[in-house]
Amino acid sequence: MRRHILPFMLILFITVMVPGVVSHAAEQSEIDTLEKRSDISETHKWGIQFNTPVDPASINGNSIYVTNDQGEKVDISFDVIEDHVTILPPATGYQANHTYTIVVTDQVESAEGGSATTQIEMEFTVNDAPQKWTETFLEEQSANHTLVLNGEKQDEHTPITYEQATYLPIKPIIGALEGSAERKGKTLLTTQKERKLTILPGRNVVYTQDMSTVVPVMATQIDGQEVPNDLRILNVNGTYYAPLLFIQEELGYEVRIDRKGEQATYRMGEEPEEEIVQLSEKNYDNPLDVPLLNQMASPQLYNGCEVTSLAMVLQYHDVGVTKNELANNVKRVPLTYNSGLKGNPNEGFVGDMENGPGLSVYHGPIHDLAKQYVGERAKDLTGVNVDELYTHVDEGKPVWVMTNTRFKRVNNFQTWNTPQGSIDVTFSVHSVVITGYTDNYVYINNPYGQKNQKLDRSQFEEAWKQMGSQALVIEHKQQ
Repeated sequence: MRRHILPFMLILFITVMVPGVVSHAAEQSEIDTLEKRSDISETHKWGIQFNTPVDPASINGNSIYVTNDQGEKVDISFDVIEDHVTILPPATGYQANHTYTIVVTDQVESAEGGSATTQIEMEFTVNDAPQKWTETFLEEQSANHTLVLNGEKQDEHTPITYEQATYLPIKPIIGALEGSAERKGKTLLTTQKERKLTILPGRNVVYTQDMSTVVPVMATQIDGQEVPNDLRILNVNGTYYAPLLFIQEELGYEVRIDRKGEQATYRMGEEPEEEIVQLSEKNYDNPLDVPLLNQMASPQLYNGCEVTSLAMVLQYHDVGVTKNELANNVKRVPLTYNSGLKGNPNEGFVGDMENGPGLSVYHGPIHDLAKQYVGERAKDLTGVNVDELYTHVDEGKPVWVMTNTRFKRVNNFQTWNTPQGSIDVTFSVHSVVITGYTDNYVYINNPYGQKNQKLDRSQFEEAWKQMGSQALVIEHKQQ
C-alpha cells in the first residue's frame, strides 16, 4: 500500500499549511491536485513533509519538478533531510507575474522501498511585490520595543507591532527559556516537556532539528476562512515571529510587560540579580541616579533626543532646565535649503525637532548650548578614547553621547551635500546618557523612556565610534 504525504509550503515571508492529502486506492495515473496558491515571492522555498523518511537518491528532476506556464521545467535544486524535502528556487528566482506548477510524482521512494506518495500537483503564481521588512521599519520598532529573556536584552530580535498586533520571535524565546529543542514529526520536544505547538486544529508549528526553520506558518486565509491577526505567524527576514496572544495562550509562557509612554519592554524567564559594584573610591552608585526624561512626553520633541539627554545631565548637576527650553535655545538649520543642499548637524539641529521631519544635532552646537548654563564646566570629549568616558562616570559624572537606536554598528548611512561640504548621516542617529558600566555592559538613560538600560558594552562602543566618538561631560562645581 502506498504511503501518502502531508504537504506544506515554506514561504520566504508568509508560510501556509495545506491540508493533508486524502488516501485513495490509486492507479499510477491518479493525480491529487491541490488548491492554487498566489502572491508567492520570487525566492520562495517549498517544503514537502512526508510521513516516512525518503530515499535521497530518488529525489531528482524527474520525481519532483516545477514547470513554467509554457510547460517547461525550471532549474530547481533540493535539500533532503530524512522525511523532509525542500525545493530551492532557480538561481535567478521565479519570474514575477508568472504561473508555475509544482509536481511531486510517485517516483519518490521511501527509505524502506516502494513509492512514498501518489502524484500531487499544485499551481502557484509569483507576485511582483514581495513584502520587505526594511531596516527602517525594524529600527523604528527597536526604538519602542525591547525583549528581555532571563534578564538579557535581545538586541538581535526586536518585538514588532504589525497590523495592530504585537509579535515576538519564537526561536530565541524557546532557546532561552527551555534550553534546547528537537523535532519529532509535528511535535516539538523540549528539555522540560513535550510541547505540541498548535495554532488551529490540525495545523501545527514544526521545527527542524537544529531549530533553524519553522514550518508551516499561518497565512491570512485557511480553507477560505480569514485567520485573525492574533493567530498569524510572520517570517521577518528569516526570523519567525508569533503573536503575543499565541506566546501566552498556546505556548503557555508568562510575558511581563512594562510600558512607559510609547515604549514597551517584554520580559520573560528569570530575572537574575546582578551584583552592583561601587564606582571608584568616591563611592558613587553604579549606575548613577540620573533623572530620566522622555522626549515623547508632552510637550513632545519627536526628534529631540540630543537636547533631552543634555537636560538629564544638566538636571543631575542641579541645573533647573527643561528639554523644551533647551530645544528653544539650540541653534537650528533647515532640513533642505532652497538650493537643494541639506542641513548640517554640525551647525545646528537639522529640520523640525518637535514633529519632524528632522535629523539630529551633533556635539558642537550641544556643547555651545551647555555652556549657556554651566560655562566652562561643559567639556567636549569628542574624539577621546572610550576609557575616558568611563573615567568620568567613575568620578560621578554622567556622559552625553551620540549613538544610534540599535546600539550597534549600522549600515544605513547616506551622503548629504551641505553648505559646508559632504557628510555621511544616518536616520538611526540617537543620543543617550551613560550612567554606569561593568566589564561587559553599559548602562544608559534612554530619552525614549528607559532608565539605566543595560546594553552590550562592545556593541555600544562600536556604535559610538561609528558616530564619530561624540561625547560631552559637565564637571562638578568646585568646592
